[in-house]
Amino acid sequence: MFGLCVFTLVTLTLTLPVIFNYLFQEKSLSLTEQGEYANLFPSSDIQVLLLSTQSCQYCESTRAYFKSNNIKFLNLDIQKSEDAAKKFKLLKGQGVPIVISRNQIIRGYSPELMNQMFAISMSKFEKN
Repeated sequence: MFGLCVFTLVTLTLTLPVIFNYLFQEKSLSLTEQGEYANLFPSSDIQVLLLSTQSCQYCESTRAYFKSNNIKFLNLDIQKSEDAAKKFKLLKGQGVPIVISRNQIIRGYSPELMNQMFAISMSKFEKN
């Protein structure tokens, strides 16, 4: 019985990383993705799209982030707009918010990644 337990433990220890890597390579689990997304924008003067819902707290936090950093954006509610829902499906969306610039996507709420995307200085958060 002890030998069977050891064999099972060793087998799991060796095979789980392989299974884990396979699963994660098949799906894009990255929070950010590089690409060309200009075709998703309705006009050239809009630089940021936000795919969101009204009831999503992370979407609200993203909208507040944009407003506090004076970032002009177009909010597209995937539950109210057919065009937004099509964009969400095209991007294989599984959750909101999705922040889209012309060459990058951020999936989920991440102030750190948005700071990088928009090159926002963290100096305003530092103490004098």
